[in-house]
Amino acid sequence: MATLVLLLVFVVMALLVSGAVAGAIYVHGVLTGVSLDTLQADPPGINSQIYDRDGHLLETISSTENRTPVKSSQISPWLKIATVDVEDKRFWHHGGLDYPGKEALGLVLRDLAAAGHAVVLATHDVELAATVTHRTVVLADGEVVSDGPSRQVVVSSPAFAPQVAKVLAPLPWLTVAEVAASLAG
Repeated sequence: MATLVLLLVFVVMALLVSGAVAGAIYVHGVLTGVSLDTLQADPPGINSQIYDRDGHLLETISSTENRTPVKSSQISPWLKIATVDVEDKRFWHHGGLDYPGKEALGLVLRDLAAAGHAVVLATHDVELAATVTHRTVVLADGEVVSDGPSRQVVVSSPAFAPQVAKVLAPLPWLTVAEVAASLAG
């Protein structure tokens, strides 16, 4: 009976050692030829950073979008105030055309400019750009296609004029509010 137990212990030990050796050979085979150049970034758009055992950055693998998470304390308070996202809490009530929200944003941007701050607005909303800014630069495929006084730039091309300007051309109105004010006065 004792020899049977010893034999069983020996077989189990042999299996464990064989499994460990086979596992080491498999891992070595998988890692052979792996280099930083072959690694790919994972979505959702955060850069991957690879460090050595001493904490030194070896490589940054850029994702499809160049993003790096930062702490809130690292972001300028002005940027936090001025950042507007695409959707808001009233989205399902206004369907994407939030005229009161757009007017409120315009007032904030005008107030910041009046207080001496440089305000840069990047938007696809030409009506907002024309009514809030003094100068508009239109880009297409990374190239400047138009640059000048906002009202002049946005009505100079049917491609990026606001709907009101397209419908009521050659009248000088850009917004529904301007048409209403003109009709009321």
